[in-house]
Amino acid sequence: MPVFAEESAWFRHEPMPWWGRLLLPIVKLGPMPRHIAIVMDGNRRFARTQNCATPMEGHSAGFVQLTKVLDWCNELGVEEVTVYAFSIENFKRPEEEVNGLMALGEKHFEQLIERKSELIERRVGIRFFGDRSLLPDKIRKLVEEIEEISGTTSIEGESATKMRTFLNICLSYTSQNEIVRTFETIRREVQKGKLDRNAIDVDLLSARMDTRFCRPLDLFIRTSECRLSDFLIWQLQCSPRCVLKFDTDVLWPEYSLFHLFRAVLHYQMAFVRFGWWTIWDH
Repeated sequence: MPVFAEESAWFRHEPMPWWGRLLLPIVKLGPMPRHIAIVMDGNRRFARTQNCATPMEGHSAGFVQLTKVLDWCNELGVEEVTVYAFSIENFKRPEEEVNGLMALGEKHFEQLIERKSELIERRVGIRFFGDRSLLPDKIRKLVEEIEEISGTTSIEGESATKMRTFLNICLSYTSQNEIVRTFETIRREVQKGKLDRNAIDVDLLSARMDTRFCRPLDLFIRTSECRLSDFLIWQLQCSPRCVLKFDTDVLWPEYSLFHLFRAVLHYQMAFVRFGWWTIWDH
């Protein structure tokens, strides 16, 4: 059985199949999601169905598929992609698997840093969301270095306009944890006299979240199952025009260009169904 641990290829330059090239301009005639969130589920099940030696081969295949999907999103003109890379709940998995996932992340982050010139040239901003206190020191330092290289340590205002696309990686993340950390930040501000407690509202909470500089969600994709898995729950509530697409018929490493086109068409059909055409910003 082949091992799916391909060489890191954050920027694959992989040509789109002929039928994809044919359909691409047609798909782009309709309204396009600017911010897509993805729950990349099914790596371990994929490893089992392929009779892989370890679950890590499934996770490696999942990373390869992520790079392909990012390329396709770029072709479609998607400005921002947020992926659920590692949930806090994943720390409860067997120690061998958790250590393997951390090692896999370390390897790919190091290789991304090695290609920093291409990252800068492409104007890709990479941001990490989650509770960094739970991450190994090495991973935490790599995360900080990547954000420093891509200029996203404090991305707002004019700095954001320099970026062409954003990749947001949710690492050691759950919505519950993000909300708790946000309230703790606000509590400290009130305690220090920097914030009037009467000023606390939904907008203020959103302005303290990890995702405070992100666009509203447009399309939420989840493979393999039909649940949210404590991912971007607050952001979904604050994105009334976000369309959910549960692809229960496919595992993440098998997610294809066809599935992505199908999700975008599902999003476009929502514009017709809910009468959003009048507010479509071309």
